[in-house]
Amino acid sequence: MARRADDFWNEKKPRFRRYRGTKDRALAEFRGYWEPDDTSAFVHDDIGEVIGSTLKKLGLKQRFDEDQVRVAWKEVVGDFVAQNSQPVGVNRKVLLVHVLQPAVHYTLDEAARMTDCVAMTDTAMYTAMRRAAGKTEEEALHIFSGRRDEERDAAIVRQVYADKVSNVWDYSVGYFQRCASTQAGVPAERLELASYCMQRQMIGGLAYAFRAQERPRQAAYDYFAKFNSPVVREIINSVYDSNADRDTLRLQQWNACIAAISG
Repeated sequence: MARRADDFWNEKKPRFRRYRGTKDRALAEFRGYWEPDDTSAFVHDDIGEVIGSTLKKLGLKQRFDEDQVRVAWKEVVGDFVAQNSQPVGVNRKVLLVHVLQPAVHYTLDEAARMTDCVAMTDTAMYTAMRRAAGKTEEEALHIFSGRRDEERDAAIVRQVYADKVSNVWDYSVGYFQRCASTQAGVPAERLELASYCMQRQMIGGLAYAFRAQERPRQAAYDYFAKFNSPVVREIINSVYDSNADRDTLRLQQWNACIAAISG
């Protein structure tokens, strides 16, 4: 029976490999495979993309992302928050945070109500500063005249001038805690972490005042030197490096901190 012409091309033929020298054979035995004649198909322009793709296929990319988050966590939220919480994973670009003590975890409603207290505390703090500088109650009230929350701020001003204020910083922290207890319904024993977050925005607001007065960054460092914390310097740097307005900057500090322990 005659062979068809295309049978020759369809039949399986033995593979022929070019002659390999002793060195090539030794390397192949060590590696467990022969090096291909043409390696151009294995060259890639972006080795980072190749590694990322490989990690993803092996299910390791997410693990690497989570490890990076854990390393940066303390730098982002500060020592105090880091001691009471830790990131446990990243799911669809959402950071999952485990609060070590349930007592320091806040509901979204509590966080929202305490955010209102932050704004009220800001008014109380600057009013206390004006009082300490010798401004009269009438002068302090005039500053808030015509503003959107004039009635609320006027009540705060009268309260500050009626209270005993020995230390502006301590008074402001105490004002926030009272507000959070009465208006946000958060008991005093759960306010330590929220108070820390609130003080971050206080630092942000005061750092903005230094920047607005065109005072050097070092002057802000010196003003807060008693805190002796790298977090304070980071907040000051973020303010000086930004063109955002005062309210935006101080609320960024509060929101970033409280969001990590709310949900």
